[in-house]
Amino acid sequence: MITIRKQKGLQTFILYVIGFILIWEWLRPLQQITEIKNLPVFLGFLVIGFVLSFLGVHWILRIIINGCYMILVINHLYYQEPLITLLKLDTIIKDFALNIGHVFRMDWLGLTNSFRTFLLFVTLDCIVFLYTFWVKKRKGIFFFVLITIIYLAILDTFFPFQADYAVIRTFIIGLAATGLAHFSKLVEQERLTVSFALIKRWPIPLVVIILVCAGVGIVIPKPGPIWPDPMPYVVTFANQEDGNMLNAKGKLHKIGYDEDDTQLGGGFIKDDTPVFTVKSPEKQYWRVETKDFYSGKGWVVSEKDNFQQIKDSEELPIYSVEPEYLGETSELEVVFMERRDHVIYPQGVNRLKFHKQNFYHYNEANEKIQIPPDNQLSSYTVQYQRPAFIIEDLKNVTASENLRKDMPDFYTRYTQLPENLPARVKELAIRLTENENNQYDKVKAIEEYLQSSRFTYKTENIPIPGKEEDYVDQFLFETMIGYCDNFSTSMAVLLRSVGIPSRWVKGYTGGTVIGSEGELTTYKITNNNAHSWVEVYFPGNGWVPFEPTSGFTNAVDFIEESETVSTENALQQERESESNVQPEAPNLQRKQQTEQQIEEQSETNSDKETKPFTINNDWKNVKIWWVIGGILAGIFVLLSYILRRRWLPYWVIFQYRNKNDAKSFMPAYLALLKRLEKSGVIKEEDETLNQFAKRVDEFFNNDFMSRLTEQYERYLYRNEQVDTGWGSCKPIWEELMKLAAEKKLT
Repeated sequence: MITIRKQKGLQTFILYVIGFILIWEWLRPLQQITEIKNLPVFLGFLVIGFVLSFLGVHWILRIIINGCYMILVINHLYYQEPLITLLKLDTIIKDFALNIGHVFRMDWLGLTNSFRTFLLFVTLDCIVFLYTFWVKKRKGIFFFVLITIIYLAILDTFFPFQADYAVIRTFIIGLAATGLAHFSKLVEQERLTVSFALIKRWPIPLVVIILVCAGVGIVIPKPGPIWPDPMPYVVTFANQEDGNMLNAKGKLHKIGYDEDDTQLGGGFIKDDTPVFTVKSPEKQYWRVETKDFYSGKGWVVSEKDNFQQIKDSEELPIYSVEPEYLGETSELEVVFMERRDHVIYPQGVNRLKFHKQNFYHYNEANEKIQIPPDNQLSSYTVQYQRPAFIIEDLKNVTASENLRKDMPDFYTRYTQLPENLPARVKELAIRLTENENNQYDKVKAIEEYLQSSRFTYKTENIPIPGKEEDYVDQFLFETMIGYCDNFSTSMAVLLRSVGIPSRWVKGYTGGTVIGSEGELTTYKITNNNAHSWVEVYFPGNGWVPFEPTSGFTNAVDFIEESETVSTENALQQERESESNVQPEAPNLQRKQQTEQQIEEQSETNSDKETKPFTINNDWKNVKIWWVIGGILAGIFVLLSYILRRRWLPYWVIFQYRNKNDAKSFMPAYLALLKRLEKSGVIKEEDETLNQFAKRVDEFFNNDFMSRLTEQYERYLYRNEQVDTGWGSCKPIWEELMKLAAEKKLT
């Protein structure tokens, strides 16, 4: 049989070893997220601390030993001076005095590395002391295991550190240590003498449980993250000014058309300022320009500006769609609220008619139409043919590889990708399209993936990519939250990753219906309607628009037809069929209602923001007040737990204050016994209530407990009614509860 002292020594030693491993897990991430390169010197410090604590070394001697170790290490790392005499410590002492001044001035950046190393040593020593104290007094380490897991989770969330294996190690170690601590506590409480054979056998069930739990945790499927990585939001929040969002260039960013797209990212402030109105027979997207070169941060135009001067009413040289997929010719009128130097137009535009302008400039590089600087326009008429694509024809395009041979420059231009594009972006594109046998289905697979619920449309507090971070990679794998620029850019890059030519298009969505006149509907387009989308090139069909942004509708028609009829005839037949069903006026009314519903839905989608963390749109205020509230709540809970012996009796008093019936006397008396037990006085098994009451009265120098006990025994043994007695004894019962709360009885 082994002695209790040896049992305690072995158990304590094991718990100290486990404590060393746990604190080691605290140090491991520091090598990755800080500049610490001398981890062994800190591990050595931990070993010394645990050994001194295990041997029971006096705290004064312990401070001396730890201090000498710290001085030697700091001198070796930073000063490299011989420490033969105390005079050689002068440099270290002066340095420390200087740093103490920085601490009092709260100049944290002015602290030297040597002083920061000293602070880390002190922190580690405090952790060791708290751990050993907890093990000795509480016989448990669950608290430290929990704190370690929380620490690792914070590092995994807010720093470039993967804590998966660290959490698994901590979980296994924590279960083992908790089991050992519980066993040690039971042995001590029951004053057991345990055989060595039992010492060897009892860990077996614990090991089995640990292995099963760890195995199940590793093998079971892991769901994706419920919330996106919050760290990009912290970066974005740091770039805020008075609660207003800044873009990637550090400027206040309002929604609206902007020529500079070199650095995308960041949220924006909504702006409902009207830009233009349109009288059009149908709702559609309004193009401004296209861009073809993705840099990893944003978009630019790779080709040099190539302006062509086009006369008023002359046919535009824009051939983005093959003629057989263009519908009947229509006209619409555009009126700008403020004079502009560029033209907005729908896909399929043929001619422009100006009221006071004889010519304009068309830029082949980005398909932007501009007005000479001296003649900014306010209104004009657009002649166009709305495209409609036959899905079967699009599916006949199996791949665009022939373009590599027939049009190498074109193919290279519209499949360009940065050299440092993360490999996982291309891997994702391949995985999404590998089961599709034609280009249309590949495009739709990527479009539907981006429109799925895994991505959230949001306009505020959008992360800005870091210096070495790719804009698309951040959105697809880290945040999964953004607006049209995030969705459209990601789709274009994914398409190019599998060799499908695509380009980025900027302009406006359809706007809001504000009136109608005959077959023409008037739409109001504001800055909030600024939008971006994707056009994909299909050989034999032209540039086909796609809409990857969740909540938005594509601007063109896709027809499920196999007949080789022209799109114009197909659309005409559809219109005639609808006109035969209902009169013109009801049909127009239904059309207006439908458009109004679509518009309302569009506005809802454009405004929707899923807020996984916040309750309002002001991230700054939410963060401050939730952090402050969380800290105060944590302090309150902690103080409540620490001071529970003081306030719990008053809570019990409050519960029984208005209870005067005889049935309340017995539980009140038992509550007093429990309170006395918590305060240190425990009724012995062979001790009568009267004897116990006299012992309590001797301590308080009164007879309150004896009087209460007399009433309790009358009620318990003689079945006497104590309505009157309980009423008279309640004041002394309350007094005893208060005395037990104020004094620690021994």
